[in-house]
Amino acid sequence: MLTLQDKLNDFRASQQVKIPEKVRLRLAKNRESVRALGMLERCLSQGKKIPDFCLRNQNGHEICLKDLLKEANLVLSFFRGDWCNYDGLELEALQASLKDIKHCGGRLIAISPSKYENLQQTHQRFALGFDLLYDQNNRIAEAFGIGYTLPQDLQDIYEAYGLDIASQNGDGSHKLPLPATYVIGKDQCIASSFIDVDHTRRQEPDDILRILRQLQSAPTGRER
Repeated sequence: MLTLQDKLNDFRASQQVKIPEKVRLRLAKNRESVRALGMLERCLSQGKKIPDFCLRNQNGHEICLKDLLKEANLVLSFFRGDWCNYDGLELEALQASLKDIKHCGGRLIAISPSKYENLQQTHQRFALGFDLLYDQNNRIAEAFGIGYTLPQDLQDIYEAYGLDIASQNGDGSHKLPLPATYVIGKDQCIASSFIDVDHTRRQEPDDILRILRQLQSAPTGRER
C-alpha cells in the first residue's frame, strides 16, 4: 500500500516534467530562503505549550482550543489551501485515518488562512469528517512561529499559473503557514511536531497514530 509520502512523491514527479527548469530552480531557491529565516529553529515544537485560541470553522461556528482538549488529545494540521494539491492529498490521508485517530483518543482539526468560502468547498469536496478552521491573516500560524509572507517572486510564479494567494485568502495578504502537524496533549503541551519548508513533505498518518497511542497509554496523559 502506498504511503502518503509515496503519493506526494508520485504527484511531484508528474509535475516536474511540466514545469520549466528555470521555474523549478526558483522554487528550490525560495525554499532555501524560507529555511534561512530560521523558522524551524524558533517555531513551537515538542515540549512547548501552545497558545490558547478560538477560531471559526467552515460553518462559522466558534471552536476553542480549551474545549477541544477537554474531550481528547488533539491532532492539529496547518495547511495552505486546497489550491495546493499536496494539501489535498494530505487532507485525504487524514480523512482516511480519522476513525483510527478517534479510536486512539484523538480529535483532528485543520487550520488554514484560506477564506470561509474556500474552506466550505474544501470540506465538501473531500467529504471531511473533521473541522477546518479559518486563520484570518495567518494569526495562529504566526503565534506558532510557522507563518510567513510568500516572497514576491513566488507570488509572481503562482499568478503566472493563475493562482492569486491574496484572493484565496480573502484578506489581501500573501501570508501562508509552513505545512505542519502537531499532536497536542490535554495539558496543552506539544507531544510531537512535524514541520518542513518543503511543502511536498508531510507527516505520515501512521506516525500520528503512534504518538496518540503513546499519549493514550501514558499514566499522566503525557508521552514518555
